[in-house]
Amino acid sequence: MRHEETTMLTATLTTLTFIPASLHLGVDGALEIITGGQSQKGNVLIDALKTNIQATLLGTWLGAIVIPLDWDRPWQAWPIPCVLGALLGYTVAHFITLVKTLPMLRLGKKVYR
Repeated sequence: MRHEETTMLTATLTTLTFIPASLHLGVDGALEIITGGQSQKGNVLIDALKTNIQATLLGTWLGAIVIPLDWDRPWQAWPIPCVLGALLGYTVAHFITLVKTLPMLRLGKKVYR
């Protein structure tokens, strides 16, 4: 059993997804975003947090693809590819958010409501 490794992946995912959302919106708001119950459209902060959560989880899922491959590399051990995929997805999400908000900042629009 790999309880310690799985706990570290869980801690990483919680740190990258739930904690930022709960710091900005509170625990109830973060749970609404994670469960898909948040219906506010057009709010840049909520859209950025949704993108962050989705890209992080997608990166984690895609990182798991290399685990069963028979390469016998040290970085293939559980949960290293998943953690690296989560960090890569988190980084990509921030670039996506930056690209989405730059035009609004140039036009002088209010980004956060």
